[in-house]
Amino acid sequence: MRIKIKKNSIYYFLMAVLFFEPVIFLVMPRLSVIHGLIQILLLMWSLFIILYTIIKRKHVKYSAIILLLCFFMWLIISNLFHLKTGRDFLKEMIPVIAIIVIIIDATQKNELIVLLKEFSIYGSIVVLSNLVSQLLCGENGIYHDWLQSWQAYYVCGNANSFIFHYLLVLGVLFAYIQLSGSFVIWSYIVHVIMIFSMFYALQYGGSTTGFVVMIALLLLRIISIRVVREFIFKYYKIALIGGFIFATWIVIGNGWKSEWLLDILQRYLNENSSFLARGIIWNNAMQLITEAPFLGHGTSAVRIVKDIDGILRSAHNNYLEITIMGGVPALIFYLLYIIKSLKGNRKQSYLLIVVVIMYLIVYMVEQNPFYIGFYVMTTLCNVMKNNIGEDNVKS
Repeated sequence: MRIKIKKNSIYYFLMAVLFFEPVIFLVMPRLSVIHGLIQILLLMWSLFIILYTIIKRKHVKYSAIILLLCFFMWLIISNLFHLKTGRDFLKEMIPVIAIIVIIIDATQKNELIVLLKEFSIYGSIVVLSNLVSQLLCGENGIYHDWLQSWQAYYVCGNANSFIFHYLLVLGVLFAYIQLSGSFVIWSYIVHVIMIFSMFYALQYGGSTTGFVVMIALLLLRIISIRVVREFIFKYYKIALIGGFIFATWIVIGNGWKSEWLLDILQRYLNENSSFLARGIIWNNAMQLITEAPFLGHGTSAVRIVKDIDGILRSAHNNYLEITIMGGVPALIFYLLYIIKSLKGNRKQSYLLIVVVIMYLIVYMVEQNPFYIGFYVMTTLCNVMKNNIGEDNVKS
């Protein structure tokens, strides 16, 4: 008996590999050539997809996508006044547009569920690979010399970038579950693995915000289960008393869990914490914005904000970073795109909306204006609310 593999399944899996290349290729010198080839292939394929779509005259029905294009166009206008690095911006913008076109095209062909399945499979493979590489390359691992400075580079990138990739994988899994009803148990397993990986990365300077966000997302998922909700509503008094006892236990500092929870609070609240140090950076970023509020400083305006020690850094806030690059109009287009993407979503896609909101929360302390994963999530919000009715979604 032969196992039939559909061509469209292979195509979408290859798209996942191409557009979400593991950062391991950036780190290991022997793989840098592969990374360069993938980047060239990604750019060429992205241009082909965009041109093919234009030639075929496929109409984009989603007004949110038009707002996103306005955002990109304004950044292009800004770069006309900062010609030195406009090319780098286009290199990041073109793949974003291409992956959006792929998602819209898959929706129009009624193949969105196939795309989501292949992206989910690939994302799960990356998450598992990330855990293995952490165990091998951590402080007690076999290849601990691989570490560079305070960063622990693994398959998904350095310790601070886990949250960006993990939210993408979870978002795609949520969307696939909503359409097919499959991968439910597997998605919880993957989620727990992500939390373990992010907790493990904290010892290397990993993102505390990302770790807290990932736990909050898991709690929201558990609460969303009907049986759990009914139990909470039925025994809410017991839950409140239990929560009070647990909180008291943590505050007093008894038990093995209290140490790392209090350590997380200390990392946020002590005077030398990176969170409070960002306040200095944000204040300096606002001064830069006042210097060029309309056109910004161009998309190359990274690491031009001074921190408390006078060292040039990025804004550590996605919204400030965008405003520095393209001015206030760029931020307005960006926010309108987000609002339009989230507005009007049906109840069944609430987990996808939660993932986008989690991205927005993380973006308050981190920046990544051209991260493809965020635009994948917002595009899925758009296509699912416009093209998928109640009959197509399994509970």
